[in-house]
Amino acid sequence: MFCPFCGVPLPPEARFCPLCGHMVILPGSDWPQEEENRTELAGTQLTPEHSGLVPPAMESIAPPPPGFGAPVEPAPETRSEQVLPRRALLMGAGGLILLGGGLTLALLHTLSKVSPSQGALPRSTARVGIAGHPTSPSSPLPASTASPSASPSPTPSQTATSPTVQVSAAGSLVVRYTGHHGYVYCAAWSPDNQLAATGGQDGTVQIWEPLTGRPVLIWNSGNPQQEIYALAWSPDGHYLAFGGQDHQVYIGEIKSGALLLSYSGHSQPIYALAWSPDSQQVASGSGDRTVQVWNTSDGSTVLTYVAHQDTIRGLSWSRVTRLLASCSEDSTVRIWQPSTGTTLTTCLGHQGGVLNLDWAPDGQRVASGGRDATVRIWQAATGNQELIYRGHQNRVWSVAWSPDGRRLASAGKDGTVQIWEASSGRQLLIYRGHSDTVWSAWWSRDGRLILSCSNDGTAQVWSAPPA
Repeated sequence: MFCPFCGVPLPPEARFCPLCGHMVILPGSDWPQEEENRTELAGTQLTPEHSGLVPPAMESIAPPPPGFGAPVEPAPETRSEQVLPRRALLMGAGGLILLGGGLTLALLHTLSKVSPSQGALPRSTARVGIAGHPTSPSSPLPASTASPSASPSPTPSQTATSPTVQVSAAGSLVVRYTGHHGYVYCAAWSPDNQLAATGGQDGTVQIWEPLTGRPVLIWNSGNPQQEIYALAWSPDGHYLAFGGQDHQVYIGEIKSGALLLSYSGHSQPIYALAWSPDSQQVASGSGDRTVQVWNTSDGSTVLTYVAHQDTIRGLSWSRVTRLLASCSEDSTVRIWQPSTGTTLTTCLGHQGGVLNLDWAPDGQRVASGGRDATVRIWQAATGNQELIYRGHQNRVWSVAWSPDGRRLASAGKDGTVQIWEASSGRQLLIYRGHSDTVWSAWWSRDGRLILSCSNDGTAQVWSAPPA
């Protein structure tokens, strides 16, 4: 059997071509033959059902608020999210394949020709060429770890400036992105609001335009069993760190699509990632019960934090205090000094594992969500508990402060994203657009939109309620 796209011989039961990265159908396979990345866009707003009570059978999609997507100053906080031996790359021009070290990069030539209404590259028009590995960028991150040989990198397609649109009602869907096959475990906005990144069960990290759903870049493991559990943007927006089932953390450059570095310090899957405020270091949390802080320039380990007694589930690095907060299945939240590993505060109160956390923008409080279906707000200096939010019916997988520090978004196994006042716990909105567990919910940098992802196979961008 041969790949219908590039003609390479395929091994038995292969689902992805080892050369071009396309999903293929072999005799006896139960994978759908016409699966494609796609987005659903429309011009009308949702009915009131979508912002409160039951998911509608058919959803219309409303436009985002005016001015969204224009470059803004980074908010005073970066939050970690919860990950590839072969990578496939979608960019605007040229073609690229790198074979070696278990990594494959496939750059599809015609993505720049895909209109926003199409939402995906038609498989019938895809072409793949061989050009070597992109040259290293002018940055502290070296490309030498990816390949010993190099050739000029193609120029990726440019992200368009967001159009001026009308304000949409809170809870109104803007874009539903359906490019993944299977669960979507992690999602995050780029610091400038221009791009969204998602990772999932299909072993891909996909970068796309949040207002159109148009895919810009895809790193593809080619292995549907290589799940992606965590990803995080660098504060300067130039790089993405991601990791998962293979115990590795990878750093990719957005502009060139090059994989610059892989970090191999962990012995179990990666569940949490956070960048230092200066984009020079990454902290990674794993099933091996450690948090490891390492340099992005060369992958050298700075320290290994071993205070937790179980799997690390969440990390957040304060841009104000420069302190790290970590949470674990050991039921604790710990705040510590990343340069020395000294624990400054331990927060106790969750009845079960703590699954995610986030620093408040002012650096004075930390919010955490856990298996006990609660969200708790802690004073960072003392570890005292300020508030308990009990709106969820099951474990809480994601917690995120709004950029203004006045609202919190929490999401979990009950399939909802809930927006509420941080000062009082007053519920502002329950979003029920997903049909299964919601793993992550992120605020846009202007606080107007939410990006959420789910076991239902989608990532969704929708309007947040005002403060």
